[in-house]
Amino acid sequence: MLTRRKVRRSIRDQVGDILAFPPAETGVAGYNVYGATEMATLGFIPVRPYVFLLDVRTSKDITLLKPTIAIQARSTAVTFELGNFKRARIFSVGLAIIGQTSGEAEDIADLIETYLTTVPIFDYAVSGNPIIGHGTVSDLIDVDPVIVDDEQIFEGTLTYMINLAFALEVQPL
Repeated sequence: MLTRRKVRRSIRDQVGDILAFPPAETGVAGYNVYGATEMATLGFIPVRPYVFLLDVRTSKDITLLKPTIAIQARSTAVTFELGNFKRARIFSVGLAIIGQTSGEAEDIADLIETYLTTVPIFDYAVSGNPIIGHGTVSDLIDVDPVIVDDEQIFEGTLTYMINLAFALEVQPL
C-alpha cells in the first residue's frame, strides 16, 4: 500500500543518492548525507561537504544544522485509473532547503531540480525493501527563494532558504 511515509522516505533516499553521487557532468563533488539521528547526536561533527535530509516529522527538539533539506509529501484526493486498472495517486511534494549561504541553497536546489525525475517507491516494512510503485516527477518544478522578515529570522537559521515543490505521480505495481 502506498503511504505518505513510504513516499517521503523513498524521496529522501532518491534525493540522498543524487546529492551523494551527482552525475559526473555536474563537476560537483558528492555530499556526505546525514539524517536526523546524526543531527540529534550531541557532539556530532559532519564532514564537509554535507547535507542533512530530514522527514518533516522529525523531532523539534534537535538543533538545526545547515545545510538541511526537510521533506514533506501531501497526498491529494486525486486518484485515477490508467489502462491497466491500477489506481495512480498524485502527491504534492515540498522540499525546504536551508543552506549556510544563498549559493549553497541554490546549488542543492539546482541539483535536485535537474536530476530528480523518477522515484522508485519502496516498502520499507518488508524484508529486502521491494519496490511497490514508480513515481514520476512533474515537468513543472517550482523553485521559490524564501524572503524572510527580520522578525522571522532566528539566529540566522532561515536566512538562506529555498522551497522546491513538485507533483509526484505514483503508479503502484
